[in-house]
Amino acid sequence: MLGPFSYDIVLHQGGNNYERETGIGFCADWGDAMSRLVNYYGDECIIEVKSLVLYDTTDLLIVPQHVI
Repeated sequence: MLGPFSYDIVLHQGGNNYERETGIGFCADWGDAMSRLVNYYGDECIIEVKSLVLYDTTDLLIVPQHVI
């Protein structure tokens, strides 16, 4: 069963071009979460994972109004 995860990563797009990106995805476990990030961004671009948090698998994900 897939559960939600959040991430905060640093990407290197070449030259002096670095970006920080955050997001939410769905995964089965830690390895699956990283695999999904690598598949989306590419293993050459991800240079740092600042945060990777897996949340409980529930029907609701409570977030503040400003996020919605």
